[in-house]
Amino acid sequence: MMKWLLLPAAWMLVGATDSGPLPSVFGIQLGVSLSVPECQTMAGHPDWYDVSQPRTCFHKPVTLNDHYLPTNEIDFADDATPLMVKYARIYAYVIDGKVAGIEFVTDGVDVQDYVLVELVKKFGPADGVNHSAAVGPFGRTVSVLDAKWSKGGYTVTFEGAGDKLNYGWVKVLTPPVIAANKAGDDAQAAKRPSL
Repeated sequence: MMKWLLLPAAWMLVGATDSGPLPSVFGIQLGVSLSVPECQTMAGHPDWYDVSQPRTCFHKPVTLNDHYLPTNEIDFADDATPLMVKYARIYAYVIDGKVAGIEFVTDGVDVQDYVLVELVKKFGPADGVNHSAAVGPFGRTVSVLDAKWSKGGYTVTFEGAGDKLNYGWVKVLTPPVIAANKAGDDAQAAKRPSL
């Protein structure tokens, strides 16, 4: 059983850094409580959310299969979805009542140049950009970009594409989320049989 007792203490340290304020991502400010309302639920089904929402809103937190902390899905209204966000939703980690990290999916290699330009506009030059080759449709070689920014109280990671070329990721995470993800990865690794 994992122990999460250190996370609230670590979260308090994030606000105490000299690096300045934590960033916002599409209007969702890190380091404070969620500033959007809860999404509308379906009539007669209080635990099911409507597919289309009239305004940007959040779902109650759930633990997703590949995450170790509960996440709040944040849905954008159709006319408010940022161009780089796939599926009109992002995910927020909330620890001790404060947004501690945000992740979202992009459309992969088709938009990776645009996403990287926008990330550089917001966070400055990346600490490093990696170009790797992947095999695309019809055997065509495709360049995939990855970049990382290490700021005082948070880290930004950009993956131009993952397992599929039409999926990329952007993660803006504070140290408590990074620590929880590492602890989760370590716990999963410990369960695997060794050779």
